This record gives sequence, C-alpha cells and structure tokens, in this order.
Amino acid sequence: MFGSSEARTDHHFRDRADSSSDPEAARAGPFARQSIAEFKKASNELKSTLEEEIRLEEQRSTIEEKKAQSVTAPPVNPTPLVDEHVVARKADQSA
Repeated sequence: MFGSSEARTDHHFRDRADSSSDPEAARAGPFARQSIAEFKKASNELKSTLEEEIRLEEQRSTIEEKKAQSVTAPPVNPTPLVDEHVVARKADQSA
C-alpha cells in the first residue's frame, strides 16, 4: 500500500478512523484531543498554583525566622541603662 514506512503517519490512521462506519468513533478523536488539551491546561494551572503557594510559604517562614532571631538575639553592642561612671563615683564618694 505504501512505498516506505515513513509514509505512514498518525494523520493517515486518524483519517481511517474518522472514515469508519461508526459515527461515534468518528467524533471520539477530536473529543479525546480536546479533553487531553483541557486536562493538560488544568494540570499546568494546578502546578503553577502549588509552586506559587510553596514560594509564598517559604517567604513567610523566612520572615518569621528573622523576626524570631531579632527578638531573642541580644544586641551586638548593648548600651548601659545606667551611666556606669555615675554609679562608680557614687560608690567612691560613699566610701
């Protein structure tokens, strides 16, 4: 029927299926292709949504960790609440 195996394509077999005597089979091909395309679109949207949610959650946890570190970490250069020189002078004067 064909001169080489390369001449056989999906298009050829699709045409043969569409020209079958069963009208439901002829309509199934385009419906299946449309359904697969819609499924791929929906799964890509779901994947994008999940990736975005994961990214946002990672940002939130990073911010919370930074806040927790700033609250619990002692200051790098603590400033005295009382002037140490005044306290030392008062101690010297009372002695």
